[in-house]
Amino acid sequence: ARRGALAGLAVALVAAASEAELFVEGATEAQRRALAHPSGDAHAGVLCLGAAAAAKFEEAWCDDRGLDGAALKRAARLHASLRAACLRSGVFETCDALEDLAPCSAADDARLAKCVCAGSLDRVARLADPSKVVLSRRRAAASAGEAFDPKSLSGKDRDTAYETLSGGLCYVSQKSSVFSRSRGDLPDFLVYAASRENDKGRRTLDRCSAVDPRWLAQLGGRFVELGPPSSRPPPVVDDRGRVRCFRTAALTPISGPPWPLPLVAAAAAAFSPSDAADACARVALAAHE
Repeated sequence: ARRGALAGLAVALVAAASEAELFVEGATEAQRRALAHPSGDAHAGVLCLGAAAAAKFEEAWCDDRGLDGAALKRAARLHASLRAACLRSGVFETCDALEDLAPCSAADDARLAKCVCAGSLDRVARLADPSKVVLSRRRAAASAGEAFDPKSLSGKDRDTAYETLSGGLCYVSQKSSVFSRSRGDLPDFLVYAASRENDKGRRTLDRCSAVDPRWLAQLGGRFVELGPPSSRPPPVVDDRGRVRCFRTAALTPISGPPWPLPLVAAAAAAFSPSDAADACARVALAAHE
């Protein structure tokens, strides 16, 4: 039953993401916040779609919440089509219908977030160092032949900027579930579906989801640079007698230095023969001591 529920949620996530916007243009910040999700906009889309289905997509219900009923109905039709195709082809043994979806557990929330992360590895952003934001503005002013005025950079713009793998600074859209005016409430890393630039050159990230940097290290593939066995913490022998180590990990942007990530656990067999031998020697020395 749980697998069927998780499959239904995963299909709902895809269906909701097919619509660029589930709220009407005039939706208020309060209406958006009422249906926001701490994990981000992908989860909020599932929440909106499931709640609208439970309300049978009634026009008055959607209007009261600033939701676009037509967009939600299109997403619901796509969910039904995808669910039928997945069941018919055997992708899922069971898959809950939209009207049967129950609220996500914390574990299922994390599983869905990992799916979003794995599908967005080319669109990762990290919270920028405020000093880097100031330096970027100084350089932009110098290239334009102008003097940099510190008062032109607000504290909010300095503290809430993100940098992307492709370079440049950007900001989370105010329509996003993860948007905050306070640096302390923003995720250190996020993934986004799209970015846009206004006529003043300010870049905004749309449909953002917070991600755990450990997931980036585990799922990053070719976007992640893995190092040799780390000496701290030292290699250990697990319950099966295998030597396990930790290795450094870093995301590799198009330009600039790598972005450090949390250490990644790996078996000694994942390393080169010389590195694996070094790890085994460390374990042997530790046991001897």
